[in-house]
Amino acid sequence: MVTSYGTCSKEKREALYRIIVDNKIEFTPYEELHTDLALLHKTSHEYIRRYYESVYFGENVSLTASNFSDCVFSCCTFNSCSISSDAFKDCKFYGCHFYEVKIIPADNQKNCNLIFSNCCGESELRKISCNEPVLSSTNTEIEYEKKVLEQYWRPGSDHADRRRLFSTLFKGYAQQDYEGISEAIDRLYGKEILLHKSNCIELNFEKMSEIREILGR
Repeated sequence: MVTSYGTCSKEKREALYRIIVDNKIEFTPYEELHTDLALLHKTSHEYIRRYYESVYFGENVSLTASNFSDCVFSCCTFNSCSISSDAFKDCKFYGCHFYEVKIIPADNQKNCNLIFSNCCGESELRKISCNEPVLSSTNTEIEYEKKVLEQYWRPGSDHADRRRLFSTLFKGYAQQDYEGISEAIDRLYGKEILLHKSNCIELNFEKMSEIREILGR
């Protein structure tokens, strides 16, 4: 019903939304966001530590200040929507596409610590909401690639795991290393050492010789 009402008049959409709220209908995180986007064309909740895959943020949708915190967006599409430059905080985007989005500068803009990997069209949002990262001078490109691969093949382990969620590739590292890790993921993806599979990133076992060389094993 929510989906079918998405193209109705504002009055009908808001009437259905009031029914949902008054009846305290419980939704999954995805259903909650979908209801907001379809009926209100904006977000009315705070979304904290959520994972969203293949969500479409379309025309007439407005994403305003501090809606999303510490969320992961995988293969989502942002098409002709309006995005406040502080709508996202500490969020990560993997394989997302941004088409003709309108970025609305926030008052007193702060660094939102956004991470983009294998995305398209995100440059304007990146530029206005992310300060230049401060990278450790001791970490080279190869060292960052090693950090990523060690999330699959831990030191001391006799085998590597095939799959990891995008967000787990950053665990255990400081915020200042996130940009270096994100760029390393992109390089490994380009070398086909990492493969994007649904909501996971897989280690390509056919590239084991290259993996061993980077890890020094």
